[in-house]
Amino acid sequence: MNGSSAPALALHDVTCTFASRDNRRDRYTAVRDTTLAIASGEFVSVVGPTGCGKSTLLNVSAGLLAPSSGTVSVFGEKLAGINKRAGYMFQADGLMA
Repeated sequence: MNGSSAPALALHDVTCTFASRDNRRDRYTAVRDTTLAIASGEFVSVVGPTGCGKSTLLNVSAGLLAPSSGTVSVFGEKLAGINKRAGYMFQADGLMA
């Protein structure tokens, strides 16, 4: 489905797990079973305490991080790789030379 009826960004049952920094065999879940649909032109803020998964969701939405499970769609098409329809500004400044 590609058209005005499809959300600009849709996350369906997205989960992201990572290896622990302390013990690589241990895993932790940053985001679990998250479903979200954002319409074209809609303004959305993601707020919450440190460590709740805000940056993880943004990285998944930008295509910088693949979810451990679940799907991400942009205007009805499954996201594969970088989301070329999104603008993204990182948390920390950095110079790319």
